[in-house]
Amino acid sequence: MKWRMTSRLRQDAEAKGVISLTDVTLVDAMPTLLNGRAFCFQIVTASRTWIIQAASGQDLYGWVQAMRSAQKFLCMTLPAGKKVAQIDIRLVSAQMSTGIPIQKRKLNRRVIPNCFQGSAAVDWMIGVLRIESRDEAVRLGKALIDQGFVRNADSEDGAFQEFIDSPFQLYQLLKTSG
Repeated sequence: MKWRMTSRLRQDAEAKGVISLTDVTLVDAMPTLLNGRAFCFQIVTASRTWIIQAASGQDLYGWVQAMRSAQKFLCMTLPAGKKVAQIDIRLVSAQMSTGIPIQKRKLNRRVIPNCFQGSAAVDWMIGVLRIESRDEAVRLGKALIDQGFVRNADSEDGAFQEFIDSPFQLYQLLKTSG
């Protein structure tokens, strides 16, 4: 996100810097007036806090919601609170559709169309995305399930939602873009 310093007299100020949303730890509206200013929100990173003033309450709400939505896709927080990588999960899904073997396979005497093995996805994540370990790749697989991009091929009702690193565990891509 680019930011500018403007005054009431000068609305065309040059960009003063960039705030990387991948570094943002908190985006929150400030309910009270700050030094007489309404419609403010804060953006917090490890090194700095910015206070931003929107033009209206509606703009304030729009900014905060847009930034929070962007963070969900840009920054994947794992259950242990550790960030595995700055990953756009939609892009991972799209790349998986051409990067791993997706084909018809047999499972429990049924033929499952358009599926892939959990272990093949983990191998691909390590090789292509440079994920550091198989455990981290499994957590990314779980995030793909949680975000609705992948489903367990053997769970028609969606009850089983784990991601397992196994050639015998099959998954299907549900969508490749948000």
